[in-house]
Amino acid sequence: MKLLTSHPMPREKIADFIEDLDTLLVAEEVDPYVELHIKALAKDVNPDLILLGRMEGSLPREGELSHELLDGVISDLLGLEKEVPERSELEVEKEGILFDRMLTMCAGCPHRSSLYALKQAVKEVKGDLMNVIVNGDIGCYGLAHAPPMEFEDTYFAMGASIGVSQGMQQMGVDTIAWIGDGTFLHAGIPALQNAVHNGAPVKVVVADNKAVAMTGFQTNPQMGRTATGDKVEPIMIEDIAKASGVKHVEVVDPYDLDAAEEAFKQMLRFDGPAMVISRRACAMVAVREMRPNRPPVYEVDQDACIGCKQCLNEYGCPALMWDEDKGKASIDNTLCMGCDSCAQVCPVGAISRREA
Repeated sequence: MKLLTSHPMPREKIADFIEDLDTLLVAEEVDPYVELHIKALAKDVNPDLILLGRMEGSLPREGELSHELLDGVISDLLGLEKEVPERSELEVEKEGILFDRMLTMCAGCPHRSSLYALKQAVKEVKGDLMNVIVNGDIGCYGLAHAPPMEFEDTYFAMGASIGVSQGMQQMGVDTIAWIGDGTFLHAGIPALQNAVHNGAPVKVVVADNKAVAMTGFQTNPQMGRTATGDKVEPIMIEDIAKASGVKHVEVVDPYDLDAAEEAFKQMLRFDGPAMVISRRACAMVAVREMRPNRPPVYEVDQDACIGCKQCLNEYGCPALMWDEDKGKASIDNTLCMGCDSCAQVCPVGAISRREA
């Protein structure tokens, strides 16, 4: 039996299903919610039912379910010989075949460009990246902690970035709040107003990709449409910030790295609460909107590339590749979004748009 929904629980259908069963295996991700409810239901419908699952112990309480785990449990139930190797055997076998992968933002993600420009600004204004604490928030942009950006120090809870930054500023710690558009509208406004009210000179960067991308592209008040598609008047973040008393508010396109860097410098130098809204559509949304067309194609001039790896080590778009034999970078055009950011990062101008 496969459940399409666990809430509300289809009690009558489950009752009919388990009424004549001897044994039932419940395979569900995360907590044993379904197993718990079936256990309660079975007391009235089938008290002798043997119920197996995460709560009972046949499946582990932690971690993700896999074919190997389920095949093993089902084989034991049916008295069959396990054909699936043990996990330890698979781990040995995968050596040399698979490689460890770090979490990363999508190719063309505007958050990556925002972070790159912000780091350049901090290095110039503050002298060293270690001279500021970056308080992150919940969303795709939370991957700022991952290599090669590695520019996020805390990651507590939704809306915490501005509040935590305010507290640190009050203690004399130089901070930057790094928050997304959806998160700001959902939980960042009270903290911003509280910071202004208490005179905390917080610096806020809103990574505005015009999407609530991490949780399924739900709408937010700035998008100008409701979840049902009705058009409404958008409530803009810059208007909220100004109405909350923030005197320095600037909107910038992160794909323009020089302009973004300059905006961040001005924010960092401003005496008082300041905000930069780094606004560019999520790469996933952008590629959908341009279909059936494809993004412009970028390439690395192999003769001009000096193999410095700056594009990979400092920018790190997953569309960038490295040829160990040639000692040169290249671009995977199946991933490239044509954002032009890597071309701006290259110190020798080896990356450019390919002519059609």
